[in-house]
Amino acid sequence: MLKISKNVGLTDIVSAGNPISSQHPISGSTETIQVYLFNDDATKRYESVTVNAIDTTGPDESNWVKLSTNGTTFTDTINFAEIKDTVGHLFYVRVTTPSVADTQNKTDIKLSVVGTEFAV
Repeated sequence: MLKISKNVGLTDIVSAGNPISSQHPISGSTETIQVYLFNDDATKRYESVTVNAIDTTGPDESNWVKLSTNGTTFTDTINFAEIKDTVGHLFYVRVTTPSVADTQNKTDIKLSVVGTEFAV
């Protein structure tokens, strides 16, 4: 299965109880976080892998999140042609909060990882 880890050792797995998080002490700030996409099963490989942000409820604020495979060019969706190993593939998550009138805790923006699974 494809998973996301917050560390290069692939031990800090992102889950509902351990989300990717950012803090923005001022309105309109940006934070960039390094994470790793990896395959946890050496008997599987994945093709046409895409990652994008989705907002699961309410107004769509998924545009607050941009992604990059090089840390320079950020877009809505990133692509990994094939993941056939069990090493971490670095990518970047940039979260930008707009200027808002009051404090907000956003917990409904998720990263969607989609790919076609094959046996090795």
